[in-house]
Amino acid sequence: MRLGRRPLLFAPLLLAAPALHAQAWPDRPIRLIVPFPPGGTTDIIGRLLAAQMGQRLGQTMIVENKAGAGGSLGTELVATSRPDGYTLLFGANGGLVVNTLIMANLGYDPFRQLQPIGLVSLVAMGLAVRADHPAQDVAQLVALAQARPGALSAGTPGIGTSNHLLLALLTATTGADITHVPYRGSGPMNADLLAGNLGFAIDQLPASLPMRREGKTRILALSTERRTPQAPDLPTIAESGFGDVVMVTHFGLSAPAGLPAALTARLAETLRAALADPAMQARLAGQGVDLASGDLATPEGYASFLRTDLERSRRAVQAAGIKPE
Repeated sequence: MRLGRRPLLFAPLLLAAPALHAQAWPDRPIRLIVPFPPGGTTDIIGRLLAAQMGQRLGQTMIVENKAGAGGSLGTELVATSRPDGYTLLFGANGGLVVNTLIMANLGYDPFRQLQPIGLVSLVAMGLAVRADHPAQDVAQLVALAQARPGALSAGTPGIGTSNHLLLALLTATTGADITHVPYRGSGPMNADLLAGNLGFAIDQLPASLPMRREGKTRILALSTERRTPQAPDLPTIAESGFGDVVMVTHFGLSAPAGLPAALTARLAETLRAALADPAMQARLAGQGVDLASGDLATPEGYASFLRTDLERSRRAVQAAGIKPE
């Protein structure tokens, strides 16, 4: 009887283990995986968020750039990591939503293998050309592409990104034959744009606005339904006569599925506090970023947002005629 009862003596300790782990966490640096190279919008926002959250958690949050496959390499790294709170993802549309629709062998299921923590931001994309480009608006850009099929090239930060999907919508809507040039991120794409190796680039505002302010590029139009307060002088693609070409990039915080509920709650609380910080709000507003708030910055709200975006993206992929490869 004594032998049979001895395991029961350890039961309270086993039940208390997750709680003890949550109390001790974090006792070492946390990795925040950004699935794109340094210098792009994902990296810019991710580093600001890491600094804010790390300060509130009392522990360093280290940003690691794991670029490739339109954000899928870094996303898969987190999806297959231990759910201990020490590896997190600052993800975007591509690796979380779009690639599930256009890549036949993705290697992971973001809706099953990731735990949403909260939506961080919504960001407009712009069609950017060099300052000396002849096109003054989207209609003229499309006319150039239609006049010489295949001669106009467009860069995006990678296959499967929301930028790629926006280009697909633009070509499907206008019938223009535009050559897609995918990069491993915004940094190398914008370097080629400035060097004159691209006809135009599709990028998020935080990466595009500095070059525009310096007079190196012009942004012909934005991808949102309405003009953004951060750049009210910029028209939308819809205003330019292409009403079906609307797409917004979203960024959010996720962890590997199976993360203890206590850690999920603490991360979500810390995220909301970071997003409410006036200094962070002012810093990102100046770069064209709309920070999430309310239910969207919660695990449940973010999960619902991703499911809705999946259906929205599915319709866009079907309209553009993109087949899984």
